Amino acid sequence: MATIGNEVALFALMSEGIQGRPTMFPDLNPNAEVFPKEWGFYINFPFGEHFRRTDGVIMTKILVIKPFQRFSLQRHFQRSERWLILSPSLMITLENDHKIQDIIPSIGSSIDVPIQRLHRAHNLGTQSGLIYEEMFHCYSEDDIERIQDDYGRTRGR
Repeated sequence: MATIGNEVALFALMSEGIQGRPTMFPDLNPNAEVFPKEWGFYINFPFGEHFRRTDGVIMTKILVIKPFQRFSLQRHFQRSERWLILSPSLMITLENDHKIQDIIPSIGSSIDVPIQRLHRAHNLGTQSGLIYEEMFHCYSEDDIERIQDDYGRTRGR
């Protein structure tokens, strides 16, 4: 199971009252940045000199998925991810052994997303869905190939 840092625990406690798109959570990490998306938003927690980890993780983020929304079915060619499920009612689509599977994980479940595997999260609930994500190998938001997208975003990398 992935490790939850203090910033994630604080965010999880604060998240119940969040409506709309926040602009920043300075109490969590001075380098945290919020990125609005059609499906919700994500918060990056970059590791500078004072936040560097030794387990291969190069970036962490919190994904906040609006009720009844999902992000694109996608894959990455240069990074793998590990997700820790922080809220109920999420359906995870994941490619395993060349088969696409939908699972509904419990809170606290850890899901590994290997390089080049299709994946997506879909919030089936009426409250915001939360996922803590750790990224390995390479961090670039340009490293996304969208296979299917509800919002008409480009298919290519």
